[in-house]
Amino acid sequence: MLYRKSFAFAILSVILLAEGLLAQDPPRYDEALKFYQAGRYEESLTVIRAVFDDYRGSVPLRLLAANNYLRLGNFESARAHMSFCIKENPILP
Repeated sequence: MLYRKSFAFAILSVILLAEGLLAQDPPRYDEALKFYQAGRYEESLTVIRAVFDDYRGSVPLRLLAANNYLRLGNFESARAHMSFCIKENPILP
């Protein structure tokens, strides 16, 4: 089940990237991404939380948060961030 959810998030991320919706990364995004890539999901979320209030509409930040929460097994939070991305940046007309 986790594999299917991870795959779905990966596909959505690729689609959003292809649509050009990830124009500019917010501050500290690269730092949060490095923690994520190292499997340090809580630390990645800590960095995201530090800038979230000023960049809550950021699709890259939301996608990274969703993937962190997914890896931690917090599916509700992952879904909430993904839902925001879909609602705010619909792919289909």
